[in-house]
Amino acid sequence: MIRRVIVALVRLALRIYFQRIEVTGVEHVPLDTPVIFVLNHPNALVDPVFLLCLAPRDVSFLAKAPLFCMPFISYFVKQLDSLPVYRRQDEGQDVTKNEETFIAARKLLARGGTIGICPEGVSHDDPGLKPIKTGAARISLAAVSTGEVRDLKIVPAGLYYTSKTRFRSDALLYFGNPINVEPVTLEPDGTPPRDAVRRLSSRIEKALREVILDAKHEEELQTTSRAERIFSSASNNGEEESLKDELQLQQRFIRAY
Repeated sequence: MIRRVIVALVRLALRIYFQRIEVTGVEHVPLDTPVIFVLNHPNALVDPVFLLCLAPRDVSFLAKAPLFCMPFISYFVKQLDSLPVYRRQDEGQDVTKNEETFIAARKLLARGGTIGICPEGVSHDDPGLKPIKTGAARISLAAVSTGEVRDLKIVPAGLYYTSKTRFRSDALLYFGNPINVEPVTLEPDGTPPRDAVRRLSSRIEKALREVILDAKHEEELQTTSRAERIFSSASNNGEEESLKDELQLQQRFIRAY
Protein backbone atom coordinates (compact mmCIF):
# COMPACT_ATOMS: atom_id res chain seq x y z
CA MET A 1 0.00 0.00 0.00
CA ILE A 2 2.73 2.47 0.97
CA ARG A 3 4.70 1.57 -2.17
CA ARG A 4 1.68 2.33 -4.36
CA VAL A 5 1.20 5.71 -2.71
CA ILE A 6 4.89 6.60 -3.07
CA VAL A 7 4.94 5.52 -6.72
CA ALA A 8 1.77 7.50 -7.52
CA LEU A 9 3.15 10.69 -5.94
CA VAL A 10 6.56 10.38 -7.58
CA ARG A 11 5.01 9.60 -10.97
CA LEU A 12 2.95 12.79 -10.67
CA ALA A 13 6.12 14.76 -9.85
CA LEU A 14 7.85 13.33 -12.92
CA ARG A 15 4.95 14.32 -15.16
CA ILE A 16 5.04 17.86 -13.78
CA TYR A 17 8.80 18.33 -14.11
CA PHE A 18 9.24 16.74 -17.54
CA GLN A 19 7.25 17.94 -20.52
CA ARG A 20 7.51 14.66 -22.40
CA ILE A 21 8.37 11.20 -21.08
CA GLU A 22 8.66 8.23 -23.42
CA VAL A 23 9.10 4.57 -22.53
CA THR A 24 10.19 2.12 -25.20
CA GLY A 25 11.19 -1.55 -25.29
CA VAL A 26 8.74 -2.65 -22.59
CA GLU A 27 8.22 -5.86 -24.56
CA HIS A 28 11.78 -6.84 -23.60
CA VAL A 29 10.94 -6.99 -19.89
CA PRO A 30 9.91 -10.50 -18.71
CA LEU A 31 6.79 -10.35 -16.57
CA ASP A 32 6.99 -13.70 -14.79
CA THR A 33 10.68 -14.41 -14.14
CA PRO A 34 13.31 -12.78 -11.91
CA VAL A 35 14.94 -9.70 -13.45
CA ILE A 36 17.92 -7.49 -12.70
CA PHE A 37 17.60 -4.07 -14.32
CA VAL A 38 20.92 -2.32 -15.01
CA LEU A 39 20.49 1.43 -15.40
CA ASN A 40 22.84 4.24 -16.40
CA HIS A 41 23.19 7.01 -13.84
CA PRO A 42 23.44 10.57 -15.24
CA ASN A 43 20.94 12.32 -12.96
CA ALA A 44 21.33 11.33 -9.29
CA LEU A 45 18.17 10.20 -7.47
CA VAL A 46 15.97 11.00 -10.46
CA ASP A 47 17.31 8.00 -12.41
CA PRO A 48 15.98 5.18 -10.19
CA VAL A 49 12.67 7.07 -9.92
CA PHE A 50 12.06 6.51 -13.64
CA LEU A 51 12.57 2.78 -13.22
CA LEU A 52 10.45 2.72 -10.07
CA CYS A 53 7.51 4.47 -11.74
CA LEU A 54 7.66 3.29 -15.34
CA ALA A 55 8.97 -0.29 -15.36
CA PRO A 56 6.23 -2.93 -15.82
CA ARG A 57 7.45 -4.68 -12.63
CA ASP A 58 7.78 -3.69 -8.98
CA VAL A 59 11.49 -2.94 -8.55
CA SER A 60 13.66 -3.07 -5.43
CA PHE A 61 16.95 -1.19 -5.58
CA LEU A 62 20.52 -1.61 -4.50
CA ALA A 63 21.18 1.81 -2.98
CA LYS A 64 24.27 3.32 -1.38
CA ALA A 65 24.29 2.76 2.38
CA PRO A 66 24.37 6.48 3.42
CA LEU A 67 20.85 6.91 2.02
CA PHE A 68 19.58 4.60 4.76
CA CYS A 69 20.75 7.12 7.38
CA MET A 70 19.41 10.31 5.81
CA PRO A 71 16.34 11.91 7.39
CA PHE A 72 13.21 11.68 5.23
CA ILE A 73 14.97 9.90 2.33
CA SER A 74 15.74 6.83 4.48
CA TYR A 75 12.01 6.26 5.08
CA PHE A 76 11.24 6.02 1.37
CA VAL A 77 14.34 3.92 0.64
CA LYS A 78 13.30 1.37 3.24
CA GLN A 79 9.63 1.34 2.21
CA LEU A 80 10.69 0.45 -1.33
CA ASP A 81 12.52 -2.69 -0.10
CA SER A 82 15.91 -1.31 -1.08
CA LEU A 83 19.12 -3.12 -0.13
CA PRO A 84 22.21 -1.22 1.10
CA VAL A 85 25.49 -1.21 -0.84
CA TYR A 86 28.61 -0.34 1.14
CA ARG A 87 31.12 1.59 -0.97
CA ARG A 88 34.75 2.35 -0.23
CA GLN A 89 34.29 6.00 -1.18
CA ASP A 90 31.63 6.47 1.54
CA GLU A 91 33.37 7.31 4.81
CA GLY A 92 32.96 4.81 7.63
CA GLN A 93 31.36 2.04 5.54
CA ASP A 94 32.31 -1.62 6.04
CA VAL A 95 32.44 -3.13 2.54
CA THR A 96 32.47 -6.67 3.96
CA LYS A 97 28.76 -6.17 4.71
CA ASN A 98 28.10 -6.36 0.97
CA GLU A 99 28.13 -10.14 1.27
CA GLU A 100 24.96 -9.88 3.38
CA THR A 101 23.43 -7.64 0.73
CA PHE A 102 24.27 -10.13 -2.03
CA ILE A 103 22.62 -12.94 -0.06
CA ALA A 104 19.50 -10.82 0.46
CA ALA A 105 19.46 -9.97 -3.25
CA ARG A 106 19.59 -13.66 -4.21
CA LYS A 107 16.69 -14.42 -1.86
CA LEU A 108 14.64 -11.61 -3.39
CA LEU A 109 15.32 -12.93 -6.90
CA ALA A 110 14.49 -16.48 -5.79
CA ARG A 111 11.02 -15.21 -4.87
CA GLY A 112 10.61 -14.00 -8.46
CA GLY A 113 11.38 -10.39 -7.63
CA THR A 114 13.28 -7.72 -9.54
CA ILE A 115 16.27 -5.59 -8.59
CA GLY A 116 17.47 -2.30 -10.03
CA ILE A 117 21.20 -1.58 -10.07
CA CYS A 118 23.18 1.41 -11.37
CA PRO A 119 26.41 -0.44 -12.20
CA GLU A 120 28.46 2.72 -12.77
CA GLY A 121 28.32 3.12 -8.99
CA VAL A 122 28.02 6.92 -8.99
CA SER A 123 25.95 9.60 -10.64
CA HIS A 124 27.97 11.80 -12.99
CA ASP A 125 27.94 14.45 -15.72
CA ASP A 126 30.24 12.64 -18.15
CA PRO A 127 28.91 12.42 -21.73
CA GLY A 128 29.20 8.62 -21.79
CA LEU A 129 29.09 5.51 -19.67
CA LYS A 130 31.60 5.19 -16.84
CA PRO A 131 33.36 1.83 -16.33
CA ILE A 132 30.84 -0.41 -14.61
CA LYS A 133 31.25 -2.23 -11.31
CA THR A 134 30.97 -6.00 -11.09
CA GLY A 135 28.16 -6.25 -8.54
CA ALA A 136 25.38 -7.03 -11.03
CA ALA A 137 27.43 -9.81 -12.65
CA ARG A 138 28.47 -11.29 -9.31
CA ILE A 139 24.93 -11.34 -7.93
CA SER A 140 23.55 -12.82 -11.15
CA LEU A 141 26.14 -15.57 -11.51
CA ALA A 142 25.98 -16.57 -7.85
CA ALA A 143 22.17 -16.63 -7.93
CA VAL A 144 21.87 -19.00 -10.89
CA SER A 145 24.97 -21.09 -10.08
CA THR A 146 23.79 -21.99 -6.58
CA GLY A 147 20.45 -23.09 -8.02
CA GLU A 148 18.56 -20.55 -5.94
CA VAL A 149 17.31 -18.66 -9.00
CA ARG A 150 16.10 -20.00 -12.34
CA ASP A 151 15.64 -18.23 -15.67
CA LEU A 152 17.21 -14.97 -14.50
CA LYS A 153 17.35 -12.13 -17.04
CA ILE A 154 19.41 -8.95 -16.96
CA VAL A 155 17.59 -6.11 -18.72
CA PRO A 156 19.55 -2.98 -19.73
CA ALA A 157 17.60 0.22 -19.10
CA GLY A 158 18.91 3.41 -20.67
CA LEU A 159 17.96 6.92 -19.65
CA TYR A 160 18.24 9.75 -22.17
CA TYR A 161 17.52 13.35 -21.14
CA THR A 162 17.30 16.20 -23.64
CA SER A 163 18.29 18.55 -20.78
CA LYS A 164 18.35 16.87 -17.40
CA THR A 165 18.47 20.04 -15.28
CA ARG A 166 15.95 22.15 -17.22
CA PHE A 167 12.30 22.28 -16.15
CA ARG A 168 9.87 20.86 -18.75
CA SER A 169 12.51 19.07 -20.80
CA ASP A 170 12.11 15.54 -22.21
CA ALA A 171 13.23 12.11 -21.03
CA LEU A 172 13.34 8.61 -22.50
CA LEU A 173 13.47 5.27 -20.67
CA TYR A 174 14.70 2.63 -23.11
CA PHE A 175 14.61 -1.09 -22.26
CA GLY A 176 17.01 -3.20 -24.32
CA ASN A 177 17.23 -6.89 -25.15
CA PRO A 178 17.51 -9.09 -22.04
CA ILE A 179 20.71 -10.98 -21.26
CA ASN A 180 20.48 -14.64 -20.29
CA VAL A 181 22.57 -15.67 -17.29
CA GLU A 182 24.05 -19.16 -17.46
CA PRO A 183 25.37 -21.01 -14.37
CA VAL A 184 29.11 -21.46 -13.83
CA THR A 185 31.20 -23.58 -11.49
CA LEU A 186 31.69 -21.53 -8.34
CA GLU A 187 34.97 -21.13 -6.49
CA PRO A 188 35.46 -23.10 -3.22
CA ASP A 189 34.36 -20.02 -1.24
CA GLY A 190 31.09 -19.86 -3.19
CA THR A 191 31.97 -16.86 -5.36
CA PRO A 192 31.82 -16.80 -9.18
CA PRO A 193 35.18 -17.07 -11.02
CA ARG A 194 36.70 -13.72 -11.92
CA ASP A 195 36.87 -14.46 -15.63
CA ALA A 196 33.14 -15.32 -15.69
CA VAL A 197 32.37 -12.08 -13.83
CA ARG A 198 34.46 -10.09 -16.32
CA ARG A 199 32.75 -11.70 -19.31
CA LEU A 200 29.25 -11.03 -17.99
CA SER A 201 30.19 -7.48 -16.96
CA SER A 202 31.43 -6.86 -20.51
CA ARG A 203 28.11 -8.08 -21.91
CA ILE A 204 26.22 -5.82 -19.51
CA GLU A 205 28.36 -2.83 -20.48
CA LYS A 206 27.88 -3.49 -24.20
CA ALA A 207 24.10 -3.87 -23.75
CA LEU A 208 23.91 -0.60 -21.80
CA ARG A 209 25.84 1.30 -24.45
CA GLU A 210 23.18 0.27 -27.00
CA VAL A 211 20.39 2.04 -25.09
CA ILE A 212 22.14 5.27 -24.05
CA LEU A 213 23.88 8.20 -25.67
CA ASP A 214 27.51 7.22 -25.19
CA ALA A 215 30.01 9.88 -26.22
CA LYS A 216 33.67 9.89 -25.22
CA HIS A 217 34.03 13.67 -24.99
CA GLU A 218 31.74 16.64 -24.40
CA GLU A 219 32.82 18.17 -27.73
CA GLU A 220 31.76 14.99 -29.52
CA LEU A 221 28.36 15.11 -27.79
CA GLN A 222 27.77 18.77 -28.66
CA THR A 223 28.76 18.25 -32.29
CA THR A 224 26.51 15.24 -32.80
CA SER A 225 23.61 16.99 -31.00
CA ARG A 226 23.84 19.93 -33.41
CA ALA A 227 24.02 17.55 -36.37
CA GLU A 228 20.96 15.67 -35.12
CA ARG A 229 18.93 18.88 -34.77
CA ILE A 230 19.87 20.03 -38.28
CA PHE A 231 19.13 16.63 -39.81
CA SER A 232 15.82 16.27 -37.96
CA SER A 233 14.54 19.72 -38.86
CA ALA A 234 15.31 19.04 -42.53
CA SER A 235 13.65 15.62 -42.66
CA ASN A 236 10.63 15.68 -40.33
CA ASN A 237 8.48 18.28 -42.14
CA GLY A 238 7.38 19.83 -38.87
CA GLU A 239 6.38 16.55 -37.23
CA GLU A 240 7.68 15.88 -33.72
CA GLU A 241 10.41 13.25 -33.66
CA SER A 242 10.17 10.46 -31.10
CA LEU A 243 12.87 10.48 -28.43
CA LYS A 244 13.90 6.97 -29.44
CA ASP A 245 14.47 8.12 -33.02
CA GLU A 246 16.36 11.17 -31.76
CA LEU A 247 18.59 9.00 -29.57
CA GLN A 248 19.27 6.45 -32.30
CA LEU A 249 20.14 9.17 -34.80
CA GLN A 250 22.64 10.69 -32.37
CA GLN A 251 24.06 7.21 -31.73
CA ARG A 252 24.70 6.85 -35.47
CA PHE A 253 26.38 10.26 -35.62
CA ILE A 254 28.61 9.34 -32.66
CA ARG A 255 29.68 6.08 -34.30
CA ALA A 256 30.58 8.01 -37.43
CA TYR A 257 32.24 10.93 -35.60
